Amino acid sequence: MKGFKIFGDYIFEYLVITLMIILSSLTVIGFVPMFVGIVAYYNRRKDDRMFKDIFIAIKDNLKIIIKFTIIELIILIVSILNIYYFSAHQEGFNIVILWLSYFFLFIGIVFLAHAPMIIIGMNVNLRQLIFNCFLFFFGGLLNSIIAIAAVALIVILAAYIPYLIILYVYFAVRAVAYFTGKNFMVFKAKKLNISVYELQKKENEDVYFTELEGENLQKWKSV
Repeated sequence: MKGFKIFGDYIFEYLVITLMIILSSLTVIGFVPMFVGIVAYYNRRKDDRMFKDIFIAIKDNLKIIIKFTIIELIILIVSILNIYYFSAHQEGFNIVILWLSYFFLFIGIVFLAHAPMIIIGMNVNLRQLIFNCFLFFFGGLLNSIIAIAAVALIVILAAYIPYLIILYVYFAVRAVAYFTGKNFMVFKAKKLNISVYELQKKENEDVYFTELEGENLQKWKSV
């Protein structure tokens, strides 16, 4: 019975998250904020996740999200439109523009893969956000490559086979949250000059004592 409940929870989560992303992508401008919010949702402990956390994360980081969304959409939309056009007109200087468009599309994908975790985990301005997107590679090259590949497939499917997004995007966002989360822990541990193990242990202890304080407070209120 418990197994059916867990399976049902995953199906419900899959449907809700997929619907949120699809609806936000239809507005175009809402996709990036929603992407950031869902990464924040998966960054929380499984037992503590609530769908409202998505919107809380967007609200708490709205200023930097707006700036990032403008930059990200300009890069992605202009690059994709250029690739569409200049792929069919490959003559002269158009080839240079085509390859530049591929390059900037890759940069946009790198930003989209890494920026959400930086936005929700650090207090940064736009310049620091862009700079840290590249620093994240040093947290773990393989983790970054997997996250970038997951986002790249979203972009490719959206451009060429959009109906497959419904089946794929849920798993892509989870992959981005998981692998960039691992890089973030390495990045944070280096900043604090401690090991990742020590950092995880400290954070688990902080969560434990916070939960314990909450339980004791609830008991005190019920007396």
